[in-house]
Amino acid sequence: MYYYRYENAEVSCCYKYLMFSYNIIFWLAGAAFIAIGFWAWSEKGVLLDLTQVTRLHGFDPVWLVLVVGGVTFTLGFAGCVGALRENICLLKFVRLIWFSD
Repeated sequence: MYYYRYENAEVSCCYKYLMFSYNIIFWLAGAAFIAIGFWAWSEKGVLLDLTQVTRLHGFDPVWLVLVVGGVTFTLGFAGCVGALRENICLLKFVRLIWFSD
């Protein structure tokens, strides 16, 4: 199978690395949210005894922090890889999730 490679980049180098730096901030923020979520669980003692997860009655706000962190981490990573590799599929995925109308 033959793949066509462009001689020069389709996107300007400045815009490419600006988009990468913007997405790496979200990637690191997602990692921070995940770390904060696991820290909060360890403070509650849930990480030592996982049966406490089923004993919690109602909604635990740590779940929200972990879900937001996971989504942000995934989208930040996809944006970083998409910006560096100029992968249109990954960039459209990030745009679809962040800017859905």
